[in-house]
Amino acid sequence: MSKLIGYSSIDENWCKFLLKLGITKVEIGVQSLENSVLEVNQRDYTTETVIFATRILRDYGFKIGYHMMVGMVGSTWELDVETLGRKLWQKDLCPDYLKIYPCVLLRGNYNQNRLSIQLNSGWKPLTNETFNQLLKKIKTKVPSYVKINRVQRIIPPEMIARGPSSIIDRQRFSSICKCIWHRSVGRRDVDLNCDFSDYRIKTYKQGDGFYVEATFGIDTILGYARMSFNRREGKAMIRELRVFGKMLKVGERNASFKGIQHIGIGKTLMRQIEELAIQNKCVNLLVNAGVGVRRYFKAIGYKEEGNYLIKKLTLNDCSTSN
Repeated sequence: MSKLIGYSSIDENWCKFLLKLGITKVEIGVQSLENSVLEVNQRDYTTETVIFATRILRDYGFKIGYHMMVGMVGSTWELDVETLGRKLWQKDLCPDYLKIYPCVLLRGNYNQNRLSIQLNSGWKPLTNETFNQLLKKIKTKVPSYVKINRVQRIIPPEMIARGPSSIIDRQRFSSICKCIWHRSVGRRDVDLNCDFSDYRIKTYKQGDGFYVEATFGIDTILGYARMSFNRREGKAMIRELRVFGKMLKVGERNASFKGIQHIGIGKTLMRQIEELAIQNKCVNLLVNAGVGVRRYFKAIGYKEEGNYLIKKLTLNDCSTSN
């Protein structure tokens, strides 16, 4: 379950409340990482606020999605490339999910005087061409651990007074983008019933934590997991575990060992996560797991403790199969 909330609400008490509700993912409207742009657009936070919110959400084990906007009043094409191509992937940020929107002016009347002046005089919105060029530029810089959920809102062109209005074909970026959306098995021309047993495990740094993926063939993602560290409390947090493929019924076994589900990918990812936790001297490994997957974690040695599932690791125990 995901939740969209305001920055002013993101503190330890609110995180604990979200855990009780079963929330596992939080999306926040970052829009820009330039404080001058945020001020002009009358946003009531700064980049430092974003960093704080990201840290505390990650410490509590939530998956994190950012909403970013390009072509905003006060920004430039170069600033947007710098933000989405470099600043966004600094150690203190590094979101798991990303939604990108071009700034557009819808037809209608606006009563914010200071913003109206900017809209009427200094704002140069992106065009269909410059927005496509920007996406092409930043797509080559997106890390492998992020999933870009969308690159625009689908708004009828007749409703847009200024700004990009054409619908983007995301598949055109498949050859240059390394994000999860483009590389997942469902986006590749792959028979989901074939033999995937020859998969490989790759590990990437993501901020202060790690992203681990199982791939097949030419970088096709079969599954992945994320882990971060709450170093203040000496804990490692599993924030996500996902395996793609055709779903099987609860309790059903994959007797043919064909396809992706129930061939051991999840357990292999978990073994790697546990080894990384121990290497980083964290023997308390917690999972913020949704209700539907709690039974899976219990089956591999995790026990409920408050709002989390937890496993106590030792230096001699890196295996989820024991």
